[in-house]
Amino acid sequence: NSSRSDAWSDSVTGVSGATVRAEVTAGLDTLASLEAEWRELFGRTGVEPSVSYDWTQALARTQLAPHDRTFVVVLRRGGHLAGVVPMYARGTLVFGQWHHILRPLSELKNTHSDLLLADHSLELVSAFLGALRSIDYRWDSLRISKLLKGHPLTAAIEAAAASLGLHPRRRFRKAAYWIPLPATFEDYLAARSSKFRNHARRAERKLRACGRLDVREVTGADAFDEGYEALLRIERASWKEAHRTSINADVKQAALYREWGRTATVAGHLHLQLLLLDGEPIAHNLGCIHRDTYYYLKTSYAAAHRPQS
Repeated sequence: NSSRSDAWSDSVTGVSGATVRAEVTAGLDTLASLEAEWRELFGRTGVEPSVSYDWTQALARTQLAPHDRTFVVVLRRGGHLAGVVPMYARGTLVFGQWHHILRPLSELKNTHSDLLLADHSLELVSAFLGALRSIDYRWDSLRISKLLKGHPLTAAIEAAAASLGLHPRRRFRKAAYWIPLPATFEDYLAARSSKFRNHARRAERKLRACGRLDVREVTGADAFDEGYEALLRIERASWKEAHRTSINADVKQAALYREWGRTATVAGHLHLQLLLLDGEPIAHNLGCIHRDTYYYLKTSYAAAHRPQS
């Protein structure tokens, strides 16, 4: 993935008269040189955290397979960065024939899909799709598989594809669940049923009868490594370990969360909670906080304590 070919570039002029210039390079070497512009663009757009610089670098370093081909599409408008989309290509056998699929790098992990673009204008999205035709790799389809329903990018891609003679197709898949959270936990409980509140109180009393309970929140970079090791101990003690679905069961997954977590603490995006019983970690929540939204990544508990709560 460190190999790099000569860059290809082209430009598209929109109805506003602004010219969008697209450039494609092979490999991912250009990512580091874009960091400052990337962070600035990410900070002023409403995109998903799955296209942040830190998450993208963690994916690139831990999730790619040796045979994957990688590319970076960089879009500029008026000399300013207007989009950056790292891509990877992977072949799969379909009825005995190789089908080569091109995807954004963020698709390597089960998070909401998005593209880091300044806007969803026809000229910008057309420049992105047009640039993909220049990639020095025979690909058969572009797949963006987890766009949320109603995302403006869906209509923008379909319109741009039609203008380029491409054929988009939608497929509806799994639901993405979300809940609006009130300002305080007390407000949240007050909105629940009396049955729910009574059950929660009984469960907490049952667990407190076993020993001293503490909740530790890991927010600083200096505490992350110790907190992450505690998280891994909980994963090893959970029911997931026997089913090979724990974080420990996948070396790449463990490396991803460790690498992202170290940088996310600096940016203030990390949410890691540990529940301790007499000083021993028995449960965790791992998530990302971004623009007043909490994204759940992982949660687990030590299976030995299931009877208590």
